[in-house]
Amino acid sequence: MAGRPQQVTDDEILDAVAQTVSAIGPGKLTVAAVASRIGVTAPAVRQRFGSKRDLLLAFAARAAETATQTFDAAAASAPDPIAALIDGLAACGTFTDRIEMAHHLALLHLDLTDPDFSELAAEHSRTLLAAIRGQIAGAVAHGQINFLCNIDELAESVYTTFNGAMITWAIDGEGPSRVWIMERLHRTIGPHRST
Repeated sequence: MAGRPQQVTDDEILDAVAQTVSAIGPGKLTVAAVASRIGVTAPAVRQRFGSKRDLLLAFAARAAETATQTFDAAAASAPDPIAALIDGLAACGTFTDRIEMAHHLALLHLDLTDPDFSELAAEHSRTLLAAIRGQIAGAVAHGQINFLCNIDELAESVYTTFNGAMITWAIDGEGPSRVWIMERLHRTIGPHRST
């Protein structure tokens, strides 16, 4: 690219990483592919983040730090804690198609085999589970969930349902992933609702 590269923020670069992972997966991702998506040179991205591995680690670190953003957004517009919980999780699991999801699932290989990625994945998981637990506690306080329920156990069940629903949608689910996930979350939470 000729001329001086336009100035971009770290977040814009990491957004481009997310878009590139969605389009081609982490295996085919290159620093050049990320750079071209936002109109800068590969050396400009390397200067800021380093290698492809460093770039993906920065992406994973941001994901861990921002794991609850969908909850925050849902809570601002949802009528109650359960709606915020379901809307927030469904937003986390929204994919346009199975290929996009497969590309993001390929990151799981890094999470399971590379200690640095594993640490960030565990942080992301703990943060998301804590957000789920908080929403359930809020629902108990608002009288939506039976006050006798074990909040920790229900939070783990909801988190397991969320992850399982993404996989089952990818394998043989019907309709949009968001709707598929929401239906299964309602089934898991339903028996614990106050009557």
